[in-house]
Amino acid sequence: MSTDCIFCNKSKIDNNLPYNYNAYSRYDEYPVSPLHMLVIPRKHYDTYFDMPYEVKQDCIKLIDDVV
Repeated sequence: MSTDCIFCNKSKIDNNLPYNYNAYSRYDEYPVSPLHMLVIPRKHYDTYFDMPYEVKQDCIKLIDDVV
């Protein structure tokens, strides 16, 4: 866990929201629209493009699950 990561410091997985092996979802604390949600990988990556293919796929699956 990174001490300067806002997601590691604040986030707890809510078992009522979709999650999988590589990522989880949570409501945004500062939503820009009603029911705004975040999909967050469980490991740290500098950019989306640094994420392994499997992690990207799990994030995309969650996006479909939360809609």
